[in-house]
Amino acid sequence: TKALEVLQNKQKNKPLFLAMQTISSHKPYNSPGGNTERAAMTYSDLELKAFYDKLKEQKFFDNGTLIVVGDHRKMEPLEREEFQKFGQSANGRAVMTIVGK
Repeated sequence: TKALEVLQNKQKNKPLFLAMQTISSHKPYNSPGGNTERAAMTYSDLELKAFYDKLKEQKFFDNGTLIVVGDHRKMEPLEREEFQKFGQSANGRAVMTIVGK
């Protein structure tokens, strides 16, 4: 991918922030596996895993950090327990994963 190329060509000891966005996991679903939500999510998951594996192979995590952030919470109504635990902020909560050394 272009992102891996940018990382490979990065100058040593120069900080770099690189942001990427997925679009396959949003309507209208369009992925190599089909135009269903399931196919799009499977494609996105597999591509993220492949990207992670390449970063690991290239020793990116020796001096780099990967931050993966969902752009919204699950697309379902709030459950009572979730609202009781987080209050009004429950609507704005999204999943985030940080991978580093």
